[in-house]
Amino acid sequence: MAAPGWQKMGPITKECVWFHPAIIQNIREIRNGIVSKSESASSWIILPRAYHLLKKHHSRCLPGYLRFLDKETNSEFRKFLVRIIIEFAGNYTFKYLSEILPQRRMVSALFNGYAAMFWKTLRNPPQGFEDDVVFFHFFRWAKLFQRRCTALKHNTAKTIKRMEEEKQKIMPSKIFFQPADDGHDDYGRFLITLRHGRPGIDAVIGYMGICTTLFGNITGGRLPYAYVPAALNELFHTIKRKYPTETPVTQKSIREFLHRLTANYASNCSNGISNRGKSSEPLRFVVPRVRGLVEGMSISLA
Repeated sequence: MAAPGWQKMGPITKECVWFHPAIIQNIREIRNGIVSKSESASSWIILPRAYHLLKKHHSRCLPGYLRFLDKETNSEFRKFLVRIIIEFAGNYTFKYLSEILPQRRMVSALFNGYAAMFWKTLRNPPQGFEDDVVFFHFFRWAKLFQRRCTALKHNTAKTIKRMEEEKQKIMPSKIFFQPADDGHDDYGRFLITLRHGRPGIDAVIGYMGICTTLFGNITGGRLPYAYVPAALNELFHTIKRKYPTETPVTQKSIREFLHRLTANYASNCSNGISNRGKSSEPLRFVVPRVRGLVEGMSISLA
């Protein structure tokens, strides 16, 4: 799609891959600063990825980005690289589309390709990148791309809306939690959430766990405490059925989730909330039920 631009990368052979010299140096400096905590995490923004600043010779940056990503061990810097590569590849391809191809069709294909990668990485994060919420970067780029391309706005509005709804459904954000009767009562969906490592565990705990910031008898996800056991039963039923086929990383996330949920509903936690007037009889009744369910689930997975 962007052949004239990517050809600037030069002849790629088994013996030689052309890297952009300045990029390699910049990546090393930024990485060292982030790892040593001596440099602001925002320093990575100087790396080529933004549409208006890209030049044709920047195609040589891609092998450099991939070279570092392939061996990166620092999780914080790896997240930056993932975002940079996703945004860089999309913006560069769009900016240097081949003039001999029908532009409208190529632009549509580019958008739909990123949408497809959003769905793929939302449901099954790439192996080794479970903590990096890769799907969010595909969504962010597709959303910005749709806004920038007026020809796409009408045809892609429904796609963006579906992506937004599914993103919120699978990975609910605390500041956007919807009421429990918003139609998202398929609690088995949270198995997909738990495939996303620590961010996924945090999201499910935030949704179903004891909430210390809301008054009343509801969780952070606006779920009445009385409904939590039934919700967990549904989630646990899904986990039991699919646990053997999940990856070792997801299985570890599930066990960590159970451990943290037990701690969240520990009696000393609920008693502390009660003493501050933020709890009531329904929560005190639910705590032992939740802990019993979690204990039974943990035993079944042992």
